[in-house]
Amino acid sequence: MATEKNPENRNPNHWVSRVPSLLPLYKNIVVDEKMKRTNWNRLLRKHPKLNIIRLIFKNKRRKELTYRHMAAFLVSTTFFADILGTSVMEHVNELAKCLMSSRKIYELRQLKPRGKLETLKDCSVSEEELTRLIIKIHEIFRLESHIGPSNCALIAEWALEVVFCRSLKGKMQFKYSESKISRAFRNKKVLGNGTAGSKRHIQAMVVNNLVAALCWWTLAALRQCIITIPVVRNTEIYWRHNYLTMLTKEMKEFRLRYGVRRLTNMEKQAGSHLIGSLKFGVIRHKLRPVFPRKGAKGRQKFDMFIHYKHVNAMIKWITEQNGSCTQTIHESLKKIYNFLLENKNKKVYLFTADITKCFSALNHQILSSSIENLLARTHDIHSVHGFGRGERKRFHFFCCASKTANDAKRQLQEKMDKKKVMIFDAKPVKRCSTEHLLEELRSTVFSYYFKRGKTFFKVTRGVPQGHPLSSNLAHIYLTEFEKEYWRRERRDKRLVYCRYEDDYLFCTTEPRLVQKMLEPLYVGGNPYNLTVNKEKSQRAEGDEKLVWCGVRIDLKNTHTISLTLSTDVPQYGPLSAHFDTWLDRNGYGKYDYSRLDLGTAGSFGGMSAKGLEFFDTTKDPVIFFHGNSDAALTANNFSTGWTTTVQYFLGQGYTLAHLYGTSWGDTNTTAAVERDHDCVTVYRLRKFVEAVMEYTGAKQVNIISHSMGVTLARKVILGGYITADDGTCNIGKPLASKVRVILGIAGANFGLCACVGHWLGVTWPTCNDDNGLWPGETCYPTRMDGQCATFPLPSPCNGLTYSKFLMDLNTARSKPAQHIFSMWSMGDDLIGDGNMVWGRPTSEIPYSDGNKVYANYSHMETKLNTAADQFHIITQLSIP
Repeated sequence: MATEKNPENRNPNHWVSRVPSLLPLYKNIVVDEKMKRTNWNRLLRKHPKLNIIRLIFKNKRRKELTYRHMAAFLVSTTFFADILGTSVMEHVNELAKCLMSSRKIYELRQLKPRGKLETLKDCSVSEEELTRLIIKIHEIFRLESHIGPSNCALIAEWALEVVFCRSLKGKMQFKYSESKISRAFRNKKVLGNGTAGSKRHIQAMVVNNLVAALCWWTLAALRQCIITIPVVRNTEIYWRHNYLTMLTKEMKEFRLRYGVRRLTNMEKQAGSHLIGSLKFGVIRHKLRPVFPRKGAKGRQKFDMFIHYKHVNAMIKWITEQNGSCTQTIHESLKKIYNFLLENKNKKVYLFTADITKCFSALNHQILSSSIENLLARTHDIHSVHGFGRGERKRFHFFCCASKTANDAKRQLQEKMDKKKVMIFDAKPVKRCSTEHLLEELRSTVFSYYFKRGKTFFKVTRGVPQGHPLSSNLAHIYLTEFEKEYWRRERRDKRLVYCRYEDDYLFCTTEPRLVQKMLEPLYVGGNPYNLTVNKEKSQRAEGDEKLVWCGVRIDLKNTHTISLTLSTDVPQYGPLSAHFDTWLDRNGYGKYDYSRLDLGTAGSFGGMSAKGLEFFDTTKDPVIFFHGNSDAALTANNFSTGWTTTVQYFLGQGYTLAHLYGTSWGDTNTTAAVERDHDCVTVYRLRKFVEAVMEYTGAKQVNIISHSMGVTLARKVILGGYITADDGTCNIGKPLASKVRVILGIAGANFGLCACVGHWLGVTWPTCNDDNGLWPGETCYPTRMDGQCATFPLPSPCNGLTYSKFLMDLNTARSKPAQHIFSMWSMGDDLIGDGNMVWGRPTSEIPYSDGNKVYANYSHMETKLNTAADQFHIITQLSIP
């Protein structure tokens, strides 16, 4: 009988066996009305294996599926495919934030403390109403253009099945029994990919507006990328079983990976001050262990957070003093990029290597001796932390360590100034001896205890991934391995490598060097217990592509080398859901300013629901016009868009509520010679400027344009008529009084000399003499005389006739803006010939207040590498 009451005695790994496989049991259970009214607490106790449900859900009122199980089911790739198009997630986030900020407008009624079941007659809703609502949600997110109508139909069918479950069919009324809808609606963590729900006691709330509740729950579902999910008879049981299955698998892997063993009573007493409860939560779409910090709660937990920040700062300072500082993704890419540029005329090879289960392979003895060697030359370390809010009301926390107290304070102040934290609180400096630091690491990492239920366990090897100190300790361990095995290769100029966490990237002109370096890792048996995961390792050469840590590296050829960030570069597009909805409601929806056919690169700008109250009206909006075959944001290696400029402006206090851009045309470079200043494009961009001014309420705007976007922007401001192949149109009245600054970058205001010889646009339509870039030919008798780009001209050029479109812009009597600035480069590879067209710089806008001329920038680099100068001109109205 004793063994039956205490199962830990018969199973040393009882903390794993507490979650058995329950699939055969669940298949035999039928949830009906009678079971709904049954006391679940009593029901679960009748069956010993089902008792695990009661242990997980300690709250008696959790009769229905919780968000933890829903999230665990949705992240399981076995049941649904990946969603296509990231703009859907952007719409979900924006609309979800809007709902969260206006939760108070939905009527919530509080029941009695005990929460008796009540039927709400005002919550009755028909299936047709719900269907219309789901279709409306699909229209808002434009799901059909991303995942297709068939998948949209599956989502609608699945959502209806969830809403009209067994307890709702027939009556069409909503009963409060901790249902999926009400729980998702009232739980703030539903939008944060968080774990189950708050542990605190939540009083019973009833949603009087079932339509709003369904909206909320559908957003939560789309937030987890639902596409196709098989609807079974007992959906909530199916989901719960999936969660338990995943939990059992993760717990077993954790036990095997870190050598978990059960503690004896003596070990338990010796390490009682280090014991905390180990939990598993949904982190990054997977079940991950959440490690306790000495069992602290509340304020103690925050103090432990501060404590580990100080320890991490000390470890980081020690490693930097010994010349082995960690590198960020951007620092690593800069190192690789410089090597590629130096060897652009040679064949370059790229290799990636991922260490297999690196954190569990760390040898405690080697790691301890490495830390002792690092601390040998240091006696005391001083650390200080501070926190505050920056310009965008974002909370910042910094912790710095150094040899002296003054150096630590100075580093903290530099970090605060860099992030522009105006109001902050700096705590007194703490002094820590190296002996105390070493003892702290040994007690918290090398002797790690935790408990699961009533049983206590100890980690015997490795540093658990997710521990606050795991990243820095793994860096020290891998650095020691590199010093011992790669001593010669580290100084070889034919090779460069970088590491982020446990992922390596090698760049070399001699592939044999990398093969020699990786040999100890491939063979195994080294004292560091490190091996390479061959399945995740990659190799690229020539024009192949390679992905490393979310960064896509393209090697076009020996002359073109480009690094394109795929997931590390922030996504600023498309238009915000608030702005997109406003455009539809005010008659601008027909112009398709979001350009979702280009994904997130099609557009940017707009306020969020929360940003409405923080919108800074002292800054005038900035509207961006890109060039031919370009896009609003980075779409590919050529169509780089305004991503760099937008990122710089955001770092200087601007928000996306002040920055706007939309794409015109497409990114097909072969079709660039066929585009001109047609009616449809100019009129559409004119309406975009009017929409931004109406949306923001601004009296004036700033315009930054590049390449062909310069002449498009000038015509948008000038207004008037255009004669083109698609007809004659009136753009509207001039907007010069409403434009504060126009900045033209590498424009062709007087045409392109490259158009000479293409017979008035016959071979290149973009060179036509009506609305194209024809530079004129009347100065000399022949078209092919090569004198277009000559400077100075051998004889005066009077009465030159060029493109009618450009002549109308350049001969206008009024200035296009209050302030005009021009930028170009003498090394422009597209305009060429020193930017001269018949004796004058073609990129200079008439009436310019100032010009900025660069020496060696290419056509696209004049836009990409001058973000700081662009910001200076817009804000200071002067040339930097």
